Amino acid sequence: MTEQELAGMIWNIKEIIRGVYDDTEVENVILPFTLLRRLDCVLQDRYDELYQQYKEFPDEKKDVMLMALMRRNGLTFFNTSGLSLNKLLAQPKMLADNFKTYLDGFTQNVRNILLAFTQEDGENGDISRIYSRLDRNDLLFQVTESFVNNADLHPDRVDNAMMGTIFEIIIRKSKETTNTKAGQFYT
Repeated sequence: MTEQELAGMIWNIKEIIRGVYDDTEVENVILPFTLLRRLDCVLQDRYDELYQQYKEFPDEKKDVMLMALMRRNGLTFFNTSGLSLNKLLAQPKMLADNFKTYLDGFTQNVRNILLAFTQEDGENGDISRIYSRLDRNDLLFQVTESFVNNADLHPDRVDNAMMGTIFEIIIRKSKETTNTKAGQFYT
């Protein structure tokens, strides 16, 4: 699948939220979910094994040991929740609570990026904005499921350069729908 095709498929997930989010807000869902899906795919192959190792660390040494575990495995981030987007779907009635746990489980570098998606006009971001409105409108499961089923962003299929291009295409599509200059937003 080409960058254009994959970006188009991801962008079309906006149809699920049409009517709840206006054109200027669609990127507030599509961009963070694209990032979350990519992070899940990067961790996917070894996550359960690494998470088991993490759980065995003594509580007082978890932070230091996590950094060593990440370094040993060539990772710059991790999720300590034991969850992924796919695992969240297994408990639909607990989805919002588990989504919070999932987001809070990411290392600080990822949480900082996610917070940046939720900041508006100088105010502080709130990571719950990524999912709370979807939950209130009974769309969180549908959006999560659509990303899991339709956006295979595994590094074996989508390298980092291609992922960057996909993000740029999605940003461009978002800005085109709101008549904003997309060039100033490219990654």
